[in-house]
Amino acid sequence: MECNQQLTRKFKRGRIVKLILLIAVVSYIVLHLLSNRSFPNTVQHIKTVHENGSTGQVVSSTSESINIAIVSCDHSGNSGSATLASVMIKSVLISAERFHASSVHFFIFLEEAGTQKFIENNVKEYGYSNGNKSVGARLHFHSVFDVVPKEHHRNFVISPAGPRCTFIRLFLSSYLLNVDQILYLDTDTIVTGDISKVWSHFKEMNAQQLIGIAPNSQPGPDFDNIHKTNFGGYPHVPPKGVNAGVVLMNLRKMRTIDWNQKILRAYNNYSTVYNAVNDQLLLNIYLHYETGSRFLNLMPCKYNYMHVYCDHGQLCESVEEDAVGIHIVHGSGGQFFNKEKGLYPVHQVFKKVNISSQHILKELRMSLQQNFVDGANKPECYKHLNRLFSKSFS
Repeated sequence: MECNQQLTRKFKRGRIVKLILLIAVVSYIVLHLLSNRSFPNTVQHIKTVHENGSTGQVVSSTSESINIAIVSCDHSGNSGSATLASVMIKSVLISAERFHASSVHFFIFLEEAGTQKFIENNVKEYGYSNGNKSVGARLHFHSVFDVVPKEHHRNFVISPAGPRCTFIRLFLSSYLLNVDQILYLDTDTIVTGDISKVWSHFKEMNAQQLIGIAPNSQPGPDFDNIHKTNFGGYPHVPPKGVNAGVVLMNLRKMRTIDWNQKILRAYNNYSTVYNAVNDQLLLNIYLHYETGSRFLNLMPCKYNYMHVYCDHGQLCESVEEDAVGIHIVHGSGGQFFNKEKGLYPVHQVFKKVNISSQHILKELRMSLQQNFVDGANKPECYKHLNRLFSKSFS
């Protein structure tokens, strides 16, 4: 009897070992397939413009063109990020028309090929497929897996914890070889002001500065908890770190200093010291150490306006000083997904507005004012945003 029990235990242990080995093999195969997914880099003409014949790293058109990079990490049939990206693109096009930008190029990096059609169809609904707009708009689609070398996919594109696609924003200089300057925007951003003015901030950079980023929050006791949540004990750009949701990048300058290798070295040096390093933390760490701060131009908060600037009173001075006010709203922290959040109505208004309306500015102003009516049980932001958006769309 004892012999039979021992054999039974050995048999069970053997089955468990085999099951563990099978799970490990299947996990390896899945990760391998994920890291090898790609789809053709294509150029979709939303309005007829000069064809350069390229299907890879597309040549940026003229010096008047605004180049925007977007990363959408939707996978497994989800479209949350692609929906955000489509609304953000709409807001850029509204601003470009309003402030007379001649051309906008969107470099859109996707995890799943199917997301391309979703975004294309949304942009075509905005009326940019029939050449009747004054802004020349082009969409350039790329796979996130083509940007980062395959040996780094596990660290910068996929991980056991899930997608890390936005890491690729740090490696655009070695991929978009024919693009000199680009504005990276998180999908949860909305352009409410002048996209041309944001783009012109490149002229504010000195000879060494190659990256423009706004603060993550402002100095002061009200921001201490926010700061601890975002950075804790991590090194960061003083005093409160920078937020990577809106980033101006001079890719030409980055190539001259071998930016990619500096970022990789920073990751190798600090990822083992500081756990769970994401791309925003990595950027802060690099700009804190490695003499990286000399490369940084600290942009005003009006170019990356987050809920933290109005939750405790209006604490972004640059929006008060600017004639247009807020230029880019950033729905960080899930603001655009939660009806209880202060910035939720901004995304909803831009999602619903008809871009072809002859009275679009009036409609945006009235809708935003109606949504940001100050009152009991309303977020603190409302009384400030009602006034600021009245200025933005006057």
